[in-house]
Amino acid sequence: MKINKNSSLIIKILVVVFLASLILFSFLWYIEKSKEEEISRKYSQLEEKPTIGDTYINSEDLIQEYQENILELLENFDGNFIALHQNLMNLIVPNGFQNLHLNLVIALDSVVYSNNRDLAEIRLKEISQNNSWLNPGLNKLISYLD
Repeated sequence: MKINKNSSLIIKILVVVFLASLILFSFLWYIEKSKEEEISRKYSQLEEKPTIGDTYINSEDLIQEYQENILELLENFDGNFIALHQNLMNLIVPNGFQNLHLNLVIALDSVVYSNNRDLAEIRLKEISQNNSWLNPGLNKLISYLD
């Protein structure tokens, strides 16, 4: 009889441990699923409505504004590479223009920080080849490097 009592107690303990594990697993699964849904919901909202702060930004408007700002900065360039560099750093860069913007900043870094005008000219000419809409402004910028 003693073996049956011990067996019965062990079975009861195993059942309680199994049920507790099942409850814990279900609770953890629920929490993880809730986090995934929250992240998915936030991500889909970001894709639908690009914003800066609480203001809705139309990506086409942001692209147009960026292009106009770059052209204006280049057209109004007066030989002050440091000011141009700082103004470029202050712009909001839309998706698809990060590489262009980075290359412009790096080209100006060559002038501002290492006074390597030849390297800057090479980089600006490469940018000009790939972005014809910038040619008038980049040509003006390149002329100041000579």
